[in-house]
Amino acid sequence: MFDNKEKQLADLETAYASFIDTLTGLASEDILKSLGDWTPRDIAAHFIGWNRITLAGCSTLREGAEPFIFTMAQMTTEKSMRNLSPNSPPPIRANC
Repeated sequence: MFDNKEKQLADLETAYASFIDTLTGLASEDILKSLGDWTPRDIAAHFIGWNRITLAGCSTLREGAEPFIFTMAQMTTEKSMRNLSPNSPPPIRANC
């Protein structure tokens, strides 16, 4: 189903290099141009934020604890479920 670890890491490195090349190739006036709802700056900030969360989660997993993002996801799901009207279809639950 998945490539081996070395291939996955090589693919990640390639994608990251392409992302950085794209960002550094933008003219300064283009970094704030809308691409719909987001700008390239927004996308880069989102990418950086999720990478930090992923690294923190990996560190927590290595320590044998549950990453905080799992707790946040559960809280968000519970809040969403409380806001559903009685006639709403039941939410789809994912097991992580």
